[in-house]
Amino acid sequence: MSTDKEEFALYCEAKNDKVRKRLGIKGGFYWTTAKKLSVAISRCITAMDDNDYDEDDFKKPVRVHLPVVNDLPPEGVFDTEFCNRYEKGGEDGITMVFIAPSPSVQEKPASTDNTNVNGEDMTEIEENMLLPVSGQELPIRWLAQHGSEKPVTHVAREELQALHIARAEELPAVTALAISHKTKLLDPLEIRDLHKLVRDTDKVFPNPGNSDLGLITAFFEAYLDADYTDRGLLTKEWMKGNRVSRITRTASGANAGGGNKTDRNPNLVHTFDTLDVEIAAATLPMDFNIYEIPGSVYRRAKEIVLKRESPFKEWSAALRATPGILDYSRAAIFALIRSAHPEFYHYPGRLQGYINAYLTETDHENPSKETLTAARHTPEKDILEEVNRELSAKQETEEEENDEEKPQPSCAMADEQATAETVEPDATEHHQDTQPLDAQSQVNSVDAKYQKLRAELHEARKNIPPPNPVDADKLLAASRGEFVEGISDPNDPKWIKGIQTRDSVYQNQQETEQNDQKAEQNSPNALQNEPETKQPEPVAQQEVEKVCTACGQTGGGNCPDCGAVMGDAT
Repeated sequence: MSTDKEEFALYCEAKNDKVRKRLGIKGGFYWTTAKKLSVAISRCITAMDDNDYDEDDFKKPVRVHLPVVNDLPPEGVFDTEFCNRYEKGGEDGITMVFIAPSPSVQEKPASTDNTNVNGEDMTEIEENMLLPVSGQELPIRWLAQHGSEKPVTHVAREELQALHIARAEELPAVTALAISHKTKLLDPLEIRDLHKLVRDTDKVFPNPGNSDLGLITAFFEAYLDADYTDRGLLTKEWMKGNRVSRITRTASGANAGGGNKTDRNPNLVHTFDTLDVEIAAATLPMDFNIYEIPGSVYRRAKEIVLKRESPFKEWSAALRATPGILDYSRAAIFALIRSAHPEFYHYPGRLQGYINAYLTETDHENPSKETLTAARHTPEKDILEEVNRELSAKQETEEEENDEEKPQPSCAMADEQATAETVEPDATEHHQDTQPLDAQSQVNSVDAKYQKLRAELHEARKNIPPPNPVDADKLLAASRGEFVEGISDPNDPKWIKGIQTRDSVYQNQQETEQNDQKAEQNSPNALQNEPETKQPEPVAQQEVEKVCTACGQTGGGNCPDCGAVMGDAT
């Protein structure tokens, strides 16, 4: 491999007269030491770019003889001034020869003429000299790129003066204000990047005088934050009216969309993550309001996404790979999944073909009735309807309990009280489980309506009389067939007047004994007659009706009122 190097001199002639006039140059000269000509040409183009010149403004570099002169430019520097003093020519046509001054210039004395060493009038040169745009103020740099097909790096003195004069007239006030607000963001831009921003801004806002300041500044931020290769696509989205802040791409690099209006909440930022939640919710078997997803369904959908369960993960992979998938409505996503064959997700190729054939929605903001039906959208099953149904069921149950007169066992009444006490917590828990998917504003609206319904239920419960506490002993006594006040029917013929229950006799036994003693003391034959033993249940004598001589009660045995023995005349 040869290690010899040689010197290469290259001459780059201006492409046409328009370039010569615009840049004020005839061409450029470059020389370097390299092994091959291709390496020297590559270095020449790099040096050309370092001096803010565009390769398209010059013809292809041509190798020439290296001139032996004192004013040869440094090695590796692309010099355009050298071509104003030397030009390609000579007998072989590839030798840089000195440009001789015109005879009129030679005749003028040097002491009385403002000329340079080449005999050129410096006044004329200064007037025609191009000034760099990069050193001007940002509004002047912006205005210089306006309407130009290529970046403008230099302008003539007259053109620069015209830009300063036209600054107040041609630069709209809203654009000037947007530039001043984003000076820190725009000032470091190179001329080529500033030219592309000006060009694309003119496409998005053809009439900037009628545009919104916030939109213009938002476009500046989104444009400069986007990847260099995505800026053109971002501009097209803004031209369509889709105010996207970034370009979302699929795994294959296609645009995933997401900047258009859909049937979702306008405050929702629709991304692949929110799409996954919708896919997971659509795979569930129950029907619900897809625009106000119940909290239990939402939590289950989040769990499915977290655990990557099937068929969610197959649907997610297929839909994420679909170009423009974020543009479609929520109803279209639900209808797509719920209308598919349950075994489609096992076959990725068939599933992707089904998606491509089925997703034909055009009006993403207003889904058709057929789409909503296929999505199994049931708006009547939203949270407010569920709360109302629960409240109605609770009120009907309470009314039935109030109308019921038959006594219940103590255990049943305890269960009833426990159920009544848990009515309100159940309703509260049901409301907390519900959470709309779109935005916080829907959650606040549902919560306010529920609080109102809860207050109405609380007022209604105030009118319900509290249940009367019933002693367990009385319930047991009534179940044994004994007379209990408040429970037993006093008009029942089985209850004999004066003898209600054995318990009442037992409870008043001490009082009865005291009455017997008093009766014996008052009776003259008290010592001859002892009170008979009290029987568990008094039995009426049918043969001879016995009458108590003390109080007149009929029957037999001891009188329950005075304690005397019925039928004893003493």
